[in-house]
Amino acid sequence: MSLLALVPGACSTTETTPDSLPSQSVPLMPELDAVRRERLADISGRFVTPEGFDVEMVAGHDLVGSVVNMTFGPRGRPVLALLGNGIVFLEDGDGNGQFERKIVFTSQIETAHGLEFIGPGDLLAHGLGPEGTGLYRIRDDDGDDLSDRIELITPTIGELGEHGPHEIALGPDGALYILFGNHSYPDAAVDPLSPSRKLQEDHLLPRYLDPRGHARTIRAPAGTIHRFDLQTGEWSQIAGGFRNPFDFAIDLSGEIFTFEADMEWDFGLPWYRAVRVLHVIPGGDYGWRTGSSKFQPYYIDTLPSVDEVGRGSPVGVAFYYHHVYPQKYSGALFMGDWARGRIRVIFPRPRGATYEGTTVDFVHGEPLNVSDLDVGPDGFLYFCTGGRETTGGLFRIRYEPVREVPATSTLDKVLRQPMPRSAWGQAELKRLKGSMGEDWASSLRGAVLDPARPTGERQRALEALQIHGPPPDLPLLVKLTRSDAAAIRSEAILLIGTFSTPFAESVMTASLQDEDPAVVRRAAEGLVRLGPESEASSERAEILISGLFSCLEQADRFARYSCRQALLRAPKAQWLPVIEEQNPNANPQAALEALMVWIHDLDSPAEAGRLFEKLKQIRVTRLGTETLLSYLRVLQLALLRDPRPLPGPGVASALGRRLILEFPHEDRRVNRELLTVLSFLEVPGVVEKGLAYLDSGLSREEQIHVVYALRTLESGWTPQTRGTLIAWFRKAWRFRGAASMEGFLDNLWNSSLQLLEPDERRRAESLKDEVMDEKMRQLAAYLADDDASEVQRWSRTGDRLGNMSFEELSDYLEYDPMSYESGDVERGRKVFYLAKCVNCHVFGEEGRGGGPDLSTVVKRFRRREILESLMFPSRVISDQYVSWSVRLKNHDEITGMFVTESEDELTLITATGERVDVAKDQIEERRESSMSIMPEGLIDSMSLTDLVSLMVFLEKAGGVDRKLKIED
Repeated sequence: MSLLALVPGACSTTETTPDSLPSQSVPLMPELDAVRRERLADISGRFVTPEGFDVEMVAGHDLVGSVVNMTFGPRGRPVLALLGNGIVFLEDGDGNGQFERKIVFTSQIETAHGLEFIGPGDLLAHGLGPEGTGLYRIRDDDGDDLSDRIELITPTIGELGEHGPHEIALGPDGALYILFGNHSYPDAAVDPLSPSRKLQEDHLLPRYLDPRGHARTIRAPAGTIHRFDLQTGEWSQIAGGFRNPFDFAIDLSGEIFTFEADMEWDFGLPWYRAVRVLHVIPGGDYGWRTGSSKFQPYYIDTLPSVDEVGRGSPVGVAFYYHHVYPQKYSGALFMGDWARGRIRVIFPRPRGATYEGTTVDFVHGEPLNVSDLDVGPDGFLYFCTGGRETTGGLFRIRYEPVREVPATSTLDKVLRQPMPRSAWGQAELKRLKGSMGEDWASSLRGAVLDPARPTGERQRALEALQIHGPPPDLPLLVKLTRSDAAAIRSEAILLIGTFSTPFAESVMTASLQDEDPAVVRRAAEGLVRLGPESEASSERAEILISGLFSCLEQADRFARYSCRQALLRAPKAQWLPVIEEQNPNANPQAALEALMVWIHDLDSPAEAGRLFEKLKQIRVTRLGTETLLSYLRVLQLALLRDPRPLPGPGVASALGRRLILEFPHEDRRVNRELLTVLSFLEVPGVVEKGLAYLDSGLSREEQIHVVYALRTLESGWTPQTRGTLIAWFRKAWRFRGAASMEGFLDNLWNSSLQLLEPDERRRAESLKDEVMDEKMRQLAAYLADDDASEVQRWSRTGDRLGNMSFEELSDYLEYDPMSYESGDVERGRKVFYLAKCVNCHVFGEEGRGGGPDLSTVVKRFRRREILESLMFPSRVISDQYVSWSVRLKNHDEITGMFVTESEDELTLITATGERVDVAKDQIEERRESSMSIMPEGLIDSMSLTDLVSLMVFLEKAGGVDRKLKIED
């Protein structure tokens, strides 16, 4: 395994202890060794949990191997997708809570990132199977737990890699919802009237693609969630603009949530976005675009997060609907974070048409590289670990004491069934339906209509009818739209949206006037799902258009967004006259929402002129901050869609001259967008104002954005302003960030050089050489301070490592307490430099990047696994960090890891850490290499002190806190 494998998206942990003690070359103190071994064997001692909770292993690596996905089957047994080893059931034969046997259900699906049972012995798997990557249906016809048939339902465009096809989930409407990462897409016809459609890049300034080559060819919609009808084979795109969420979950009211990470290599750059908990609505665009062109959360054409949680690597997520954990956890969303070694939890609370909540740690492990999680029939949360050929397992998070639930009627059992959409929950509901016989439908209808029942039980009754039949009819649903409970009205509207009738449309149109914004939002979503009604009467059309425009005046952003999507489905002849007749200053936010509809259907220069006149009418100086941000984004989109030569003549330029008076604004977000528009329009004076703002104590992200905008200006520069711009780079070259920081700064530098006169460029290039030489002198001075004679040596023989085996070293590092009590952080930092780790890896703010960020490596991997990556770097290499062999026309060959690529040049990092620029016209062939650029024998010249100090540096400087507390 290589350090190039220790990256988000894979999981590993080791829970078994070695079979034998180390050899005598590294003798252990038996009593201390026992303490260390006991600590690793004591799972509860390795995890930090809230009071009353503890973690136990229920299946080890020697039984299950590396696990990448999990669920529970109809009989309540764990079902695991193994890495390259099929799908298995686990059995606990003696009932002691430990799984001692596995049954291979199928080995034909090598790896699956999504599992969903649609009945006993009937499993859907999203993964790599006998016909390539795709959605497979696997059936066990005779009930012997062995697959008898496997069928490819829909192939996938794109491989199963880390950004490929992912989770499958059952929705409240009985349809399947399926997640795709941004490198994949269903190979099937998708409904052209899908809620999410025609997403565009929509980035005003010339963007930079990732300098290390990641996702350079990926365009909108990028990652998506689709609705799939298994009976008809129809696909509909529900939402897009994701990067690569691994999992999603649907709450009992039918709302979709996911846990999404941005490009970790972009940390420290203005377009980097923190890990986000997202509420996903039909038609939502969540703003991931490749390179530097990602949407900001305040853009009018995207939607904000429920919560932002810093850095991390999201994996499995699951809602909790059981009675075993304390009541506060009912409806909680649990989320795995692979990179930070933790399971997190958020308690979503309705806020208008969306949700709010704060994410907190639930379980923290050392290490804990969780890959997926789910709730078992016993009411405990289970999680698995594994991935990339590393050690896996299955764990359970217990809680004591277990709350007892009193015996209830059969109907109450239906309405309180734990995890009703799980395979085992579905199986129990089917059993209860059979036991109720003819009373099933009437009892559930009665429960739905009973205002004395808790709202959650009424929602469950409605869903049980929808999924298990008979589905609720329109008269019942219409009656529910008059309920006093907004959640019941919302649920009814959700199901009315599945009826394609004029009457259903009229009910949803009336619900646009509901006092609850969540109901309004769902009514608009239902109208989107219904699609345009070409034969609607003029009276019906007028009522619909009036209702949608009224909806655009909603204070709730999510409701406005959905109503805008619905308006886009109506014939243009119905809504365009309304927009043109509006006074945009009566309600500027509503006017901007309407202009967004027009922008997405702008089809002539004449229309563009009229649209810009509307924008000109809006009194910018009177706009509040949020509305001003919407205005600036609408203006950007108008400039992008304007079919006339750009920048737009007349009105657009006049808008620019007006907007420069607003810069700088008191809000940094407004300044970002002002600079974007002003630079695009090349408004006179923007260079001087922008450079003055650059020197006003901004964060590194804001400074980079200023230069990112100004580098596009071809006019307005003077020798003095060009000198100020170039002088900024003396500071910028010292910015710390993740792997792509250096490449993006190089892009900015090269763009800035294009603005200079020839003599200015020569001076600028010598300035860069001067700064880089200064950095090298500082590094050399730092390393020269490394006097081996002053380093404390261990009182052991054989301190050099060259002749020590992997097992000897790994046992020593894992189990000898002396290896935890000795070692020096500063010495470890020097080893990080001397071993040239710093040339390819970022650790905190150390290093240049290129290879994986090692800042949290010890929270995901044990010392044994880190050692393995050092000694055997080519065993496992992430697909993000493969190396390339390039053969030149002069027969030279260069091997290195991809750093960046321009139109004329390819840059690689070699095994020595050197960055080599290769002219592309000199390349004869380039191909992937099976070898890591990390050299073999990296540790041979280290001493035992060096190695231990390196581990201590990674642990202590990385912020591992063995006393971490979890807030309950």
